[in-house]
Amino acid sequence: MSTQNKILNVLFVSSAAPPKGSPESLQVGKYLKYLIGHPLNIHLVTEKLPKRNFGWRTKEVKYTGVLDLLAQIIKVPVYYHRYFHALVNRISPRVLPRLDNEFMFTFGTRRVQAELAELPDIIYSRSTPFSSAALALKLKKKYRVPWVMHLSDPWVMSPFFSEKGSVLKYHQNMEEECFKHADKITLTSAEQIKVYKERYPGYQSKFQWFPNVFDDEEVVTGQPYLSSSISFLHTGNFYGPGRSPYPLLKALESISNDKPEFLNNVSFLFAGFHEPSIDKLLSSYKSVGVKHLGVHNLQEIYVLQKQSAVLMVIDWQLTRSQAMFLLSKTVDYMAARKPILAITTPGSTLYKLIQGVYGQCFAHDDIEGISNYIVNLINQLRNPATSQESYEVNQDYSAAYQAQRLYKLLAGTAKVNLKASSK
Repeated sequence: MSTQNKILNVLFVSSAAPPKGSPESLQVGKYLKYLIGHPLNIHLVTEKLPKRNFGWRTKEVKYTGVLDLLAQIIKVPVYYHRYFHALVNRISPRVLPRLDNEFMFTFGTRRVQAELAELPDIIYSRSTPFSSAALALKLKKKYRVPWVMHLSDPWVMSPFFSEKGSVLKYHQNMEEECFKHADKITLTSAEQIKVYKERYPGYQSKFQWFPNVFDDEEVVTGQPYLSSSISFLHTGNFYGPGRSPYPLLKALESISNDKPEFLNNVSFLFAGFHEPSIDKLLSSYKSVGVKHLGVHNLQEIYVLQKQSAVLMVIDWQLTRSQAMFLLSKTVDYMAARKPILAITTPGSTLYKLIQGVYGQCFAHDDIEGISNYIVNLINQLRNPATSQESYEVNQDYSAAYQAQRLYKLLAGTAKVNLKASSK
């Protein structure tokens, strides 16, 4: 069988995909957008969205046009409904093991078999949710073709993984089974790769780096736009322990106490879903220019980023060995080419990317450092003559570049298998 100029049939498995509005879905959209320029027939297996949304679930139109250019879309129902999950949650995990809220996605094997128009040459999956990897594992065993598994976040090794007993054992077994059968394993940071190389020393040759990416068409060219007012912007959701705007707010309070008029005509904007406790916290700092803008679609977020003077990212408060995440908003910030104020663990994945290149990073308890940096930025912005030139973005985080790398990985991994099968 000749592999030259072959158009590869790729079975792309991800419960998170357009038009879902989650960060992982947007990453999938960006990769798909730039993969379709390569000789690939992409058959996407994803979640069938419910007719009604609830909670923090949103839909985004930004990358829906990309779906029309795929060879096929297979939609697996996951019955994501509050009453369904209320019932499921009453069943012990020992009776009904489940990886995450999308665990019904793992039962999609028969649907894929029934609807798949062409046999795959290779499988590519993206998790989280980890149910995407579990379904890809089943399809790998069914079709016996190579499988490239991408983990956007660590699985059992995540500092946020808190399961114990039989549930922990279930996840450990699933992770190990996936790592065993995946031909290549891609992760979003060098720190994550290091952790997993130590956990699975026998699989070291499988690991490769594929980061979160920005859309090349969204990179601001020339001098970035600045409005007459000064605004600092944070986009994204606040949920769960470890991530809070509290350090930033305490820094603003310190500035206001020291220089009561200094923050006049300066705004600190927050866009996204927040837990009620966060909204309550933000509302108590309105006097220093803090405002929650609510939830916006992606195109509106891009406009806000381009119009703001400074972009803010607040990482989880973790130890250095645990701080191996790169929030996807960070690479979008890079594309806006504005100074970035990051609150993160010194030495974290985020710190290594941002510090001294795209902005400055501060520990969560470094209130004085955050305050001083904000004061310096505002002074610069009020005196354009002292403003610094905009930085150039790192093309390692370009969706076009990483999609090209991914195509080469898929083609190379499939080629080995196709050659073997032709003998």
